[in-house]
Amino acid sequence: MFKKFSTRLVLMLTFTLIINLVSVPVYAETVPTEACSTNCHMNNAAFLNADWFAYAQTSANIQTYVSELAAKKIKYQFADIGLLNNTSTSTNGALSAYNYAGLAQWIKFSKQTDPNQLIIIDLNYSDRFTRVNGVKVANPNFGNATFNKNLNALIHKLVNVGIQIGGTGPFYKADGVHLDIEGFMQNDNTLLNTLKYLRNHALITNTNFSMSTPVDPTYSGTVKYQWSNAYIAQVAAVLNMINPMIYDQMGWGSDIYTTADYQKLWTDEITRYSKAIGNIGPGSIASKLVPTLPSYAMKVADDSTIYHDPAVENIHAALSGLNAAINLNSAMVHGVGIFWWSNFIGRNAPAYPAGLFTTDQSDWMTMWVNQI
Repeated sequence: MFKKFSTRLVLMLTFTLIINLVSVPVYAETVPTEACSTNCHMNNAAFLNADWFAYAQTSANIQTYVSELAAKKIKYQFADIGLLNNTSTSTNGALSAYNYAGLAQWIKFSKQTDPNQLIIIDLNYSDRFTRVNGVKVANPNFGNATFNKNLNALIHKLVNVGIQIGGTGPFYKADGVHLDIEGFMQNDNTLLNTLKYLRNHALITNTNFSMSTPVDPTYSGTVKYQWSNAYIAQVAAVLNMINPMIYDQMGWGSDIYTTADYQKLWTDEITRYSKAIGNIGPGSIASKLVPTLPSYAMKVADDSTIYHDPAVENIHAALSGLNAAINLNSAMVHGVGIFWWSNFIGRNAPAYPAGLFTTDQSDWMTMWVNQI
């Protein structure tokens, strides 16, 4: 039964409603949702375009992009802010500020749109080694004292101090840092020492320190470049999250030719990484395993060598292998990442039309997020 309200009570309720409406943040109801009924894997990552952070995006654009991330259950935004300097000078390991000129704007409006998402600065380095007569030779610029000092200072600024929009106003801090150091060297002690240096300095209290890590298939039945299980455990002791890059595994004598090969690689490597990590992690909290799925077009090198074929290396095959590792081998997986997000979500048109990856989007929701 409904009771009659007094005039005074009606006025009070009306006034309260108006106050509440006025106080609601502008972006409070802008995040769309997609059904999540079973398992509901929510701890996922996405690699985001560098130009989203090098230039100040409009608040409306940021709202749109972040809402799309939220709808696909992304928690960790890996914000690509550029390539670290590779020099023999005092700037080794540094990064020019123009690379992240729009980062503060992004952090502000991303947090307003969905405060649950974490903005993780993604720092890249692509010159870990050179080849001499086919043999990997370490780059002496990487991991030296100058490199480590400059990288640490950059991370301290962006994660601990924060940056302003246009040099004025509040300071906006990133939530953590992700490293993409390539190419990989087997059981790389110099890399491990750099990770430890960052953990013991700028990231001593941070809980969002992650890194892309290698996965190498066998070549004619022989393992060549994998990190050993013992080395993975050493890295896990430093990082809060480990992100194996299980893509671009074809060509140059690789044993990956079919979707079945690729699916098995996912099952084997996720199982191996999970066992190697075990309960190891900083602060006695196990490092999280968040492998990265591919979502991009065919890649060819040397004019004819296909090293990524989406007909073979695709989200469906990858998730089939991942789920087998979890369901059959009890692999512990915290979440899954997507590379590249702009392709996956249809933001690279006309190079990649919006409809090109609709199958990937469907597989993502049904095979992982919802597990229907």
